[in-house]
Amino acid sequence: MLRRGLNFILLCSYLLIADFAHSQQLRVAVATNFAPTLKAIVPAFEEKYEVNVDVISAASGVLFQQATFGAPFDVFVSADSLRPAKLSQQGLAHYVNTYAYGKLVLFSNNPKVTSIEDLDKVKGKIAIANPKTAPYGIAAKEALQHSKVWQKIQPQLVTANNVAQAHSQFLTGNVEAALVSESFVVGSAQVHRVDIASYNRIVQSVCILSNTKDQAIAKAFVTYLLSSEVQNVIEKHGYDKAQGGKS
Repeated sequence: MLRRGLNFILLCSYLLIADFAHSQQLRVAVATNFAPTLKAIVPAFEEKYEVNVDVISAASGVLFQQATFGAPFDVFVSADSLRPAKLSQQGLAHYVNTYAYGKLVLFSNNPKVTSIEDLDKVKGKIAIANPKTAPYGIAAKEALQHSKVWQKIQPQLVTANNVAQAHSQFLTGNVEAALVSESFVVGSAQVHRVDIASYNRIVQSVCILSNTKDQAIAKAFVTYLLSSEVQNVIEKHGYDKAQGGKS
């Protein structure tokens, strides 16, 4: 009788632990450009590790500020390498790794606009992400300056909060052209890739926040992001892989 009672207690304890493991939550702060890709690869991770991944999306600069002030993120998936490095230098993050290289593209429905140099032919508005908070906004500004059209298009320029919003403004017809991440427009005939020599390479890094409550699962997520299998998915979504990924 006593043995049966002990077995019952052990069984209940096991079920309680299993339920707790399944209810674990990983909070991942991700730059808006990578959010659609992240949501595509998260389900397999959740199934493998029995963890719920809560995705928080915003411009990298916004997420960086929130992390600086102690936002309860476990992992920060940035659209640049500068901000994860800064968090690491401040002792707020560690395990910084490059997970992808971004590509800037011109999105336009004007057949006469096939390159960034043609933007002075656009009569309507032109959207870019905010260069102060969004890495793709910085890249857009650099490319426009390099092509000597930055000053010419100032009256038409619309600054979006992030690259996803810039893309949305084009889709809704509020602007005639937009400079966005290739990840939003893979396979579209309206897309023209911007010369990579016209802007600093968009190195996208990930880091683990020091205040995470579960270092092991956070590290497992970063390792998963760098795996060869996931890197192949990332490449299909319009990015260059980070050194082929890790097996």
